[in-house]
Amino acid sequence: MTDMTSTYSYDERTVSDLHKDAYGFRPSSAWFEQWSTFTPDQKQEEWDYLIIALEQSMAADVRREEAAMYEYDRQLRELMHLGAPSREAAIRWMLDSMDLDEYDLRYGGDYICYKLGLPYSFQSEFDPTIHEMLAVKEMVDS
Repeated sequence: MTDMTSTYSYDERTVSDLHKDAYGFRPSSAWFEQWSTFTPDQKQEEWDYLIIALEQSMAADVRREEAAMYEYDRQLRELMHLGAPSREAAIRWMLDSMDLDEYDLRYGGDYICYKLGLPYSFQSEFDPTIHEMLAVKEMVDS
């Protein structure tokens, strides 16, 4: 419990943002009604709980990305074992298997990262192949 000499770190202006970052959605109006009845000590306790939930959420995100990177690498190795002559070819095979339409391709590597759960830093691995795929689709359509 916080005593009278304590400094509070909660912020009324950003508590909704913190809740969204921790749980993936904004707090309900009922939650805000309850928040408005809290004492400063209770608000600080809730804030601290949200910080813990955010840290857990961020750790889970890291674990999901690590698993996605492992699976992506495993799939590329498998495609190369099946005959893809290079990493770039394996990426092309993988993208071909995703049955992407022109709309998907226009989002570029970001969309592939989203779809596969990869960090967006992988975008540059997909963009060259996506540009080629788009060029082929445009040639076929014209």
